[in-house]
Amino acid sequence: MKKTIVYIMIAFLLAITVVGVTYAYYGVIINPKEDSLTTNAHKFEVIYTGGTDIGGELELVNTKEEGKNTTVNIKIAEGSVEALANIYIHIDQMTDNLASNALRWEVYRNNEEQNIKAGNFMYCVSGNIKKKCESGDKLYLINDYKLTTDDTSFTVYIWLDGNLATNDILGGFFQGYIGAETETFTGNLG
Repeated sequence: MKKTIVYIMIAFLLAITVVGVTYAYYGVIINPKEDSLTTNAHKFEVIYTGGTDIGGELELVNTKEEGKNTTVNIKIAEGSVEALANIYIHIDQMTDNLASNALRWEVYRNNEEQNIKAGNFMYCVSGNIKKKCESGDKLYLINDYKLTTDDTSFTVYIWLDGNLATNDILGGFFQGYIGAETETFTGNLG
């Protein structure tokens, strides 16, 4: 008899607990507190004007101006939420012998005289992995650039540096394009 009473009391307490938790859960949904987090839909519009494809025969040259170049423009629209952009070279095709020091790139912002970034096509980084660049890879030129409503232009130069080239690059081919990725700028709740 004592066991039956204990089982009934346990079942009763369990039922009260389930009902109480369920009520509390739906109570929070129906009656949110004043200090709860609310969200609004915001406009997210990035205006990107891409440059032309970069490809064809690259000749040995002494300066970047003698090589290939293209300009891209990027900004956010009026009233858009803040955004970050990454600008990259997508390598459509590149022969293995061009993944070298001799195939160079530089990026300039808004026709400034000093480049903001420069490098070669030896290594591409994906996440935390650094590997030899090859066809199909993205080589990131600009990372997490905070966009504004002002039009920002980036001029990208690609050239085969005659001062660094060896016979190993003979017969090489490169084709690719400049692209951009964007995401909304997020911060921490304080």
